[in-house]
Amino acid sequence: MISTFGGFSMAKLGIRSSQQGLQITGNNITNINTDGYTRQRINQVSLYHGAADRYAASTDIRMGMGALVTSISQIRDPFLDIRYRNEAANVGFYDEKLANLEELKAVLDEVSKDGIHTGLEEIRTQLQNLAGNVDSKTNEGLVQSACQKLVSLLNKYSADLKTQKETSLTGFGQNVNDINNILTQIQELNVEIRKSQLHGDNALELQDNRNLLIDKLSEMTKIKVTYTDEKISDGIVVDRLTIELDAPGQDPANRVKLVDGEFVNKLEITATDANGTPLPDGTPLANGDQYNIQLNGLTNPSGDTPLMAEMKNVMNDLNNQVNSLNRLNQQFAALDAKKQDWLNEIKTPYNWGENVFNDPTERKKTIQELQDAVNNAREEVRNAQGAPAIEAAKKKLYDAQAKLNTFNKLDRQNTELTSQKTRLEGQRDAKLATLETMLQAQGLTMNPPVAIDQTTGTFTVTVSTPPPGALNGVQLIAGAGGTSPKFEATLQNDGSIQLNLGTQAFATKAKKDVDEAAHVDNNLKDGKLYGVLEADLQYLNGKGSFGDPATDIRGIAYYQRSLDTLAQTFANTMNALNKRLKIDPNTDKPQIGQDGKPVYEDANLFESNDPNNPNITASNISISKGWLDGTVKITASIDPGAVEHGTNDNSNIHSMIAALNGKHDFAAVDADGNVIQDTVNGQLQDRNIFNGTFEDMFTNINRILGTDMSTTATLLNNASIAANDRAVARENVSSVDLNEEGINLVQYQKSFTAACRVMTTLDEMLQTLLDVKR
Repeated sequence: MISTFGGFSMAKLGIRSSQQGLQITGNNITNINTDGYTRQRINQVSLYHGAADRYAASTDIRMGMGALVTSISQIRDPFLDIRYRNEAANVGFYDEKLANLEELKAVLDEVSKDGIHTGLEEIRTQLQNLAGNVDSKTNEGLVQSACQKLVSLLNKYSADLKTQKETSLTGFGQNVNDINNILTQIQELNVEIRKSQLHGDNALELQDNRNLLIDKLSEMTKIKVTYTDEKISDGIVVDRLTIELDAPGQDPANRVKLVDGEFVNKLEITATDANGTPLPDGTPLANGDQYNIQLNGLTNPSGDTPLMAEMKNVMNDLNNQVNSLNRLNQQFAALDAKKQDWLNEIKTPYNWGENVFNDPTERKKTIQELQDAVNNAREEVRNAQGAPAIEAAKKKLYDAQAKLNTFNKLDRQNTELTSQKTRLEGQRDAKLATLETMLQAQGLTMNPPVAIDQTTGTFTVTVSTPPPGALNGVQLIAGAGGTSPKFEATLQNDGSIQLNLGTQAFATKAKKDVDEAAHVDNNLKDGKLYGVLEADLQYLNGKGSFGDPATDIRGIAYYQRSLDTLAQTFANTMNALNKRLKIDPNTDKPQIGQDGKPVYEDANLFESNDPNNPNITASNISISKGWLDGTVKITASIDPGAVEHGTNDNSNIHSMIAALNGKHDFAAVDADGNVIQDTVNGQLQDRNIFNGTFEDMFTNINRILGTDMSTTATLLNNASIAANDRAVARENVSSVDLNEEGINLVQYQKSFTAACRVMTTLDEMLQTLLDVKR
């Protein structure tokens, strides 16, 4: 049963537990408005002494010895964290996607009367006026002006989309920088939390800051957060945080790591041209056709990859082991020096041999002889008569006792030296065995046997690699005064790691292994990210029906190429209709070919103003130079008879008007304006994406944009509601509730008062007991 003063200890523990409970409750209340703060609580156990007394009476009653606060923890549900962060990634994705589509809407949505539809209508009107007076230069000039307005509008839309792409790339780069900053902060917090936990502090406030950063990261990309126990030594375990990319459909066994304890990965934007070739250094990102995220690999604060850090630690451990053995050699040398001093001492003045101390029979015999000499001298002192005889006997006793004492001293020194040597030899054998194991792990062989100098006790160790290895009998440990070569791990220019012993390399870790351990991913394609990053990539890369292959992901590239298709189809249609009869210079009549049919020649109204690309796109479409300088006119008629007789036939102008009113097949084009073709039933066919009038084509572009925006807005709303529900559920568990904390205040205050009352009552009982004894 508990002792008298054990009751006071029990009451004291109760007071302390109540005090700590009040402090934690107060801390919770004061942080009720702190962003990211997680409610804390004390963890306490009943202190119980479980051992039974050997002679305990059956009437003894075992009871607890009080309450003991063991730790402070957070009230947090990891499952709710996972659910919230998954929904946060959805919200981030749809929110960023909608913002990007709204930027497109600002460019393509025609809210004024001076848009594509108006431009086409004006061209139609001026052509009708020209059809009424085909010889009127004024009317043809009005047609050209109307066409110039449409061309300028297409150029402007294309330029605005290019500017929007550059702006989006800037925002994309900022998002990537934000993620890298978040990852770096998480890495720094991991290091600080680990240090705190090593010293017994859970660092709960630092964990709150880290959780806030993880929540922000979950909006940028989909992640998987894992906490594992990292055993440092017996009794010391710290948390190790790992953050991996966790996109749908990704192989769980091959997730890319963004954070792994003290190691962090960094993201970088890369771009390729339309042929998939990386852009040359110094080329603006806006010139790219396809964008990716590259992961440069995990590194620690020192800039080392995991494999490099591991190799450095291994090489450092080897150096420490070698240095330890070198120090052991020095101890052997020092012991040998002491042994030499001892050997010199046993020869002066008594000239004893080492065998006298080491041979048990000789040692026992010598001790007996020395003791007998002392006893005999004492007897002479007792029997001596007269002062001279007494003095002579005393001197003889003194000399005999001194000789015995010297022998005993030297004998103890010999025993100590022998013991030290035995101990050092045990340490040497254990350290050499450990060194051999460490060397074998690195593909090195310790050359047996170890060369031991029997005189000094020092030893020499050489190492080799299996044939045809780079090392052959390299001296690793050289006696007492030798210098050992150092083990080092160095990073090579090709990204591999070379392991050296002194100036000689003995092993190499391939770049592939270095990159794999560092989770380097040079081509993190769409579908691996989700969140804000995925929305940005889809916006920049989404080519929709213009892609290879075609997809349903439409971004800025889709709308750029849709405008290119519209511009090219319009220009090619009008140019084809404006072909004119070729006039024979000899007869001044329409030229007839060998097939008996009229010969026509190009009289293009539109052309590309890009000298490097003859294909017409929205960015380079322009009025042809021939039409501008008057060498090309609108062809009113292609009827040879009408042209030959000079009649006012306007049938070709009406054909142009009919083309403006009629439907056309709009073929998809690539970034350079080349028509995209697909193999269908073994034959190449143009990839037609729409059939309708020119106005219908532009309306379809806006319709698709509106549909994408409407769908995205709906999905964003749904994701926001789901994320809010998850956030509320998480807050219900982790946030501070004033009502609950108020109850805790009363509870701990009453328990504090009760524990104090227990101590007072025990004091009164003890005082009563003492008074009775008096």
